[in-house]
Amino acid sequence: MRKLLFLLLAFLSGVGNLFATHNRAGEITYTWIAGNEYAAQIVTYTNICNTQADRNFLVLYWGDGDSTMLTRSNGPDFNNPDGTGTPDGIPDGEILPASSCNSFPCTKKNIYTTIPGFPSNNHNYPGPGNYWLSMADPNRNAGILNIPNSVNVEFYIQSLLVISDILGPDDSPVLLNPPIDLGCAYNCFYHNPAAYSPDGDSLSYQLAPCLYNGNVIPGFVYPNVVGGGSLTIDAHTGDLSWCAPTIVGVYNVAILINSWREGYLIGSVERDMQINITPCDNHVPDIQTIKDTCIEAGTLLKFPVSVTDVNNVVATLTGVGGPLSPLIPPPEAQFNPVTAFVPLTGNFSWQTKCSHVRKQPYMVTFKANDNNCKVPLIDYETVGITVVASAPTNYSANPSGTSMVVKWDPSICSILDSNRVTGYEIYRHTGYTGWKHGPCETGVPAYTGYILIGTTDDVNDTSYMDNNNGQGLVQGNDYCYMIVAIYADGSESYATLEFCNKLIRDVPIITKVSVDSTSTGSGQITVNWIKPIADSANFDTIRNPGPYEFRVMQAQGYAGGLTFNKIASFTSPYFAALTADSYTATALNTTDNPYTYRIDLYADSLLKGSTNTASSVYLSITPGIVGKQLTLTWQAHVPWNNYLYYIYKKNASGNFILLDSTTSQSYTDSNLRNGATYCYKIESLGKYTDTTIAFPLINFSEEKCGLPIDITPPCAPSFTIIAGCSTGQDTLKWTNPNYFCTSNRDDAVLYRIYFSAIQGQAFDQLIAINVISDTSYVYKDSLSVAGCFAVTATDSSGNESAYSTVVCVDNCPDYKLPNVFSPNGDGKNDLFISFPYKYVKDANIKIYDRWGLLVFESNDPHINWNGINQSTNEPSMDGVYFYVCEVDEIRVTGIKTQTITGYIQLFRNK
Repeated sequence: MRKLLFLLLAFLSGVGNLFATHNRAGEITYTWIAGNEYAAQIVTYTNICNTQADRNFLVLYWGDGDSTMLTRSNGPDFNNPDGTGTPDGIPDGEILPASSCNSFPCTKKNIYTTIPGFPSNNHNYPGPGNYWLSMADPNRNAGILNIPNSVNVEFYIQSLLVISDILGPDDSPVLLNPPIDLGCAYNCFYHNPAAYSPDGDSLSYQLAPCLYNGNVIPGFVYPNVVGGGSLTIDAHTGDLSWCAPTIVGVYNVAILINSWREGYLIGSVERDMQINITPCDNHVPDIQTIKDTCIEAGTLLKFPVSVTDVNNVVATLTGVGGPLSPLIPPPEAQFNPVTAFVPLTGNFSWQTKCSHVRKQPYMVTFKANDNNCKVPLIDYETVGITVVASAPTNYSANPSGTSMVVKWDPSICSILDSNRVTGYEIYRHTGYTGWKHGPCETGVPAYTGYILIGTTDDVNDTSYMDNNNGQGLVQGNDYCYMIVAIYADGSESYATLEFCNKLIRDVPIITKVSVDSTSTGSGQITVNWIKPIADSANFDTIRNPGPYEFRVMQAQGYAGGLTFNKIASFTSPYFAALTADSYTATALNTTDNPYTYRIDLYADSLLKGSTNTASSVYLSITPGIVGKQLTLTWQAHVPWNNYLYYIYKKNASGNFILLDSTTSQSYTDSNLRNGATYCYKIESLGKYTDTTIAFPLINFSEEKCGLPIDITPPCAPSFTIIAGCSTGQDTLKWTNPNYFCTSNRDDAVLYRIYFSAIQGQAFDQLIAINVISDTSYVYKDSLSVAGCFAVTATDSSGNESAYSTVVCVDNCPDYKLPNVFSPNGDGKNDLFISFPYKYVKDANIKIYDRWGLLVFESNDPHINWNGINQSTNEPSMDGVYFYVCEVDEIRVTGIKTQTITGYIQLFRNK
């Protein structure tokens, strides 16, 4: 329920001091005249208390560089606002009436249109485009709480006009409720502008900031920011709600009303409105909820509108909206205002007619005013009424060969100026459904199963030949149709009731193509048919004398350009004696091929017609990608409807037993054993929609066998390494994918560990571990523990997973040399050798005496210098020697050479 607090076009006595001057609210609307010519109107609501500001004229800017001065055109003609003085020929506007309790009127409505002495205020635009109509007038009234220093802020309003050669001309929305409203502090405030589109365009609503010179006013905030509560607007109905203001005072906000046509913005009006929140202890009246409704054009719509109130007060109930507006000449809808003690009821009535048909609903807003002397509170209730065109009448479907001729009468709402019928849509369904539209269901919804088969593009084009896109309709089926009228604005009429018919029975009808045995060379298929009905309405044997012949035609395959050959013939000089209705084709490769058949009817050696073609049910089997399953798919190109399939599976004894049933043409058999052979066949159950043809029509596929194969590898294990540089071993750990794989694979049986000594080089298999529960491995190598590792999992079918995350570890090489040795032959420290080292491949050392002469050189990482000068082969003298040693370290990135230098003290006698 939308509860609204509303000012009955007057403000309370004593609040006038809040409004020094001058503009409270307003909007700009426009009307299409012809071509690119438009008229416009400015409406303002102004303060007339404690201010001398008043405007006889306002300037309208058309948005293309031109402007026009508009003059005030409403109200009596006095010089002074108080109704005194000598008339000057210019209306003074309408002072809004005060209630019996509010003796000081402070608001005036001003309408600006033509200028005296000028023929028109109309404007011719240069061509298509977007044009912003605008008006600026200094200034707003003082004291607006959400607009800083409002008395010094100009009042600016604008509207958007879109001129489009494609979308057509546009009239702006018309706003039927005034933009001056009163609300109670600590109570929800509601408002509805009661906008109406004369063109039947779709309207949407949104809140917008108040403007200054085309821009947002500096410091503007929405009323709820200052006054508290939450401010929202319903984009569809335009219901504005503010729940609930706590600060007494005056606020302004804008409502942007957008017009949409065929999904495109066609124009908008931006209304600047004022809300006055006052203290009060009143209660809001309650209009009972009215549901949106749809009504068939030409029908009288009637419903009550009821008001209640917790207080026993007098209330006034009124209504505004498109159907109640003089914008629909003459206004056919009726709602007489009611003033009485609550509860009270008013009655809405509308004699609809064809000219009211449109796609968008008409919005009618009812308001109930409780006539309170202090703060009159109002409730709004908005209802959408959609006027729908009647369905086309006098429809029929009559067979003609393999086609159906569909006819209907022109729509009774076809002769309209504003929203004419542009054509019709024809829908078809095989078989009767019993569907009938609901009150608000126009057209033919997709859920009915009906498909759109054709359209016409003229109101008087009321027939359609349905030949199934040149393929012909099927003998034995009932074909049902519905017709819908389409209007210029895109609206649809109600659909007709279903009407059905079937082709005449002047040709045979095929009913069976069933595989009897499966073989690559001796397969068999049985074909059945029923003969035409011999009478004057179907197959007229007087006009088609004998002899008569049925020819059985066969083609291999079921799609593409099939080549048919005669495989059997049945003849008789008398049609009654032509009783053949079955044939078994032999010597077929039913293992690898489907076959398609038709029956031709000849009379006196002339072809009179044929059945529709029908194929055998052909089964295909593919292994499931995850193994342990087979997916069965089958096809059957037949003129009847197959509504159920039985899946048979051969058991260990070699007999086919029923496995399952389905309405689709695929089935997956799971929990099988990989590598084992499983055999299947399909039984289809079908029927024609002609209930005189017996059903079910039962047909079998060939027998087909398949082998479940697992082609999906396990998930890669999650993998980590505890590097063991100091310990000389790496500990590899990984997860078992049978327990942690997100695809629920559970058949991993072994792991493979891959190794590359140098990062970036190809992996080699290091080891295979066939105990699936073993998820760790220790890698040892006396020379190096550096390298890159990865783990894979392999399933029972040999599918190997991707590599796990590759993890690389490095060595921590260690190579040190002593700084003294004594080669004196005492067996102690006789050699200059390296300390124990690790992860070193080679070491090249050169040792120099104090004069820089080379005395020793070796590639042995142990060095083993005995103090002999290699150049002289004599013992080297005691003293200090200098060395340069290049050490080749084994690293994960390859051999890395480090150069170390130092001094050696040689002692022989110590």
